[in-house]
Amino acid sequence: MKKRGIFLVWFYFFTVIVVAQSNHTVEQWTSAEIKLTSTKMYANPFDEVEVSATFTGPDGTTISRPAFWDGGNTWKIRFAPTAPVVWKMTTSCTDITNTGLHNITQSITCKPYNGTLEIYKHGFLKISDNKRYFVYADGTPFFYLGDTHWIYIHERFNSSNVKGVPSQFKYIVDKRVTQGFTVYQTEAIQHPHGQNSSVGGGNHSAKDEGAYCNFRDGFDEKDLAGFRNIDRKFKYIADKGMVNANSSICWALDPAEFPASYSEQFMYKLSRYWTARFGAYPVLWTIAQEIDKNMYKKYDSVTINKWFAVGKAIEDNDGYHHPLTAHMENTSHTRANDSWWANKPYHNWWGIQWQASINDDLFSIAKNFWNNSTAKPSVLYESAYEGFWTDAKGARAAGYKAFQTGIYGYGYGANGVWNDLYSKNPPDYGTDFEMPVRY
Repeated sequence: MKKRGIFLVWFYFFTVIVVAQSNHTVEQWTSAEIKLTSTKMYANPFDEVEVSATFTGPDGTTISRPAFWDGGNTWKIRFAPTAPVVWKMTTSCTDITNTGLHNITQSITCKPYNGTLEIYKHGFLKISDNKRYFVYADGTPFFYLGDTHWIYIHERFNSSNVKGVPSQFKYIVDKRVTQGFTVYQTEAIQHPHGQNSSVGGGNHSAKDEGAYCNFRDGFDEKDLAGFRNIDRKFKYIADKGMVNANSSICWALDPAEFPASYSEQFMYKLSRYWTARFGAYPVLWTIAQEIDKNMYKKYDSVTINKWFAVGKAIEDNDGYHHPLTAHMENTSHTRANDSWWANKPYHNWWGIQWQASINDDLFSIAKNFWNNSTAKPSVLYESAYEGFWTDAKGARAAGYKAFQTGIYGYGYGANGVWNDLYSKNPPDYGTDFEMPVRY
């Protein structure tokens, strides 16, 4: 009895010590947020210092995550553990004298996921062994059915233009979940189209307009409100079990129209920051609008390197290796055989833009991707939008066409939804030329 009593005391003591040393508890594949407090103030934190964290499991598995500055002397790290074990975190900072950021150790206790959402039951997405479709981390096939929200940054989070709907954004996400959609296709169009010099038209100027980032004058604390607006949307999408197929930073033409503001180095650093902020959620990276080949000749072989830097930063800093593509131009301009991105080591799936009707030659375009020298999953990422370039029958046919021709994913788009129209009369979207002024 004496030995048993000593054992129980030792076991209790050891358990208390282990629990006390665990700084965070989180379920498998869900994101924990770890806050660090800098012991120094920096004039320009984004440029002056970088912080990274390495998470190590008991079997030696490591996952690296960059930290992101979140204002003042606060840095944060987001980490989604991939196994239900205790993970040890150790940070490193380029300023090794900063004792609040450098060589910080914490532990994260991961418990098995106890919910019903498929993405957390099976894990983040990866590419199948035969390189033709997406699967979850455990190998379970993933059905890609996406809904298009290019201007989701401006979808209202706490209001709407429909009576009885308290949140435009939440309502759409919730509805798509009930309809069986698995992907929310988003782009980082910070400045609404009405405010883009290349498009013209109206603008988002109502009092309930959400914050967005303006990188045309660099990156500083003023942009954090825009990031926090994106934070809550990324998290809501993830909490509902959907994958965010997300392009980062800004509208694709911003670096072309404001070349002095967007250097390759700046684009790389912004992409690293974006990966730090959103890379611990279920995500598919899609770079920028029609950037493969080159946004219809808006970039040349030199200036396109600004966007290549975005892909490189994701490759260097995404510890989960989420699948990455570049949103393609229409197939009348670019296919697999003349892609500018196909040979990049980080490019591993096709985000196809194809608006052919069901009666057109289906196989020549599909074969161009299927027979490419390097096998990659193909997704009909942008097709003809219902109520814009086609009707309901055409939209349904596009998805059918995709899956029957080896393109194992479909992004549906509805006029007024993809372009975030917010007119006083919600169903009145206007023509393609009128749409921007209906914001």
